Amino acid sequence: MRYWRVIGCLVVAIGLVTFAAACGGDDAAEPEVATETSAPEPTEAEPTEPAEPTEAEPTEPAETEPAETTPELSGTLTVNTWGGGYNDAEKALFADPFTAATGVEVTFLPTGTTTTGAALLEAESGSVVSDVVNADNPEQLLAAGALQPLPAWLLEIAESTAAPGMFDEYTVRFGGAAVAIACNPEVIERCPTTAEEFWNVAEFPGARAIVSGLPSAVLEFALIADGVPAAEVYPMDIPRAVAALEAMKDDALWPASPEEGRKLLADKEVGLLFGPIGPAHVMKTTTMPQLEVYSNGLMRTNDGMVVMKDAPNPDAAFAYIQWILEHPEEQAEWTATTLYFTPTKDLLTLLAPDIAALLPVESAAADNNWLNEHSDEIQEAYQEFLAG
Repeated sequence: MRYWRVIGCLVVAIGLVTFAAACGGDDAAEPEVATETSAPEPTEAEPTEPAEPTEAEPTEPAETEPAETTPELSGTLTVNTWGGGYNDAEKALFADPFTAATGVEVTFLPTGTTTTGAALLEAESGSVVSDVVNADNPEQLLAAGALQPLPAWLLEIAESTAAPGMFDEYTVRFGGAAVAIACNPEVIERCPTTAEEFWNVAEFPGARAIVSGLPSAVLEFALIADGVPAAEVYPMDIPRAVAALEAMKDDALWPASPEEGRKLLADKEVGLLFGPIGPAHVMKTTTMPQLEVYSNGLMRTNDGMVVMKDAPNPDAAFAYIQWILEHPEEQAEWTATTLYFTPTKDLLTLLAPDIAALLPVESAAADNNWLNEHSDEIQEAYQEFLAG
């Protein structure tokens, strides 16, 4: 175009020179011709030039905006989770409002034991049905190549809404919890408050149970009962932990899941229960106000919400995590209900002071990377103990 404009200008210039030469040296005529021929040209061109962009400008946002604000959200979202009060609170505070906002139905797969183990079985079988996993060990799923990274836009949201250390490229930390000793003083005359006292059946008698479906937590509990400080549990001495469990084996019941343990406590088949703090807290605030709950000197888990690599509905999975991140009040209410951690940076300020004081912020966290590296050794030793 520039080339043809140059030629056009040259042609016009040559024409003007020729015209001037043909008119001789008539000075009066030259200015009259110049003003008559040049003035109309710009006035005719000027109105048409701005008209084109003003017509095009409104059409650009109309085309691009729907693509950003209309993600392909449809169908069903499947969440691999724990069941019980954990599941009930997640459904009421997160899943149901998410469905109302997006139209995506949320279904839950309550595993009852380890969510990570259930997700690994899905990945290994090549038949993945879970989209989101509330994983007790996200690092183990990552090492198995079972996860997909969170998209950049979701990480930006996490950066602005979550507390430091509560998210990474693959995980939003959600549901981390202390383990605890729950004691019903109507059944147990003298409630133990530490792992060592829980193990001391002679001085703290009564029927007790240990949730067996959480191998690493049970091994940690055994080591602390045997005198290892919580901060020194890792690297874990597995043979020492198993030996401590053997000493307790005949004096305790071994329910597979936290929900099974809760039922034993509710039915007063046992008066003591070791397991996640959440079910015990729910019981204390709803059906068993006399329950005493102790987590001093124990460990906490380092759970996280992740998306499976072969998730059937990944768009809905990311949108679900986004919805949770952008609703800090609901996160705080979920934590108040379960005593499990949520990622919001405003958690402690949103909680009532008496609830915030119950959170195990000073508890030592499980070392998921070490557990991942030694998972086969742990499983072998633990299953031998349960079967023996």
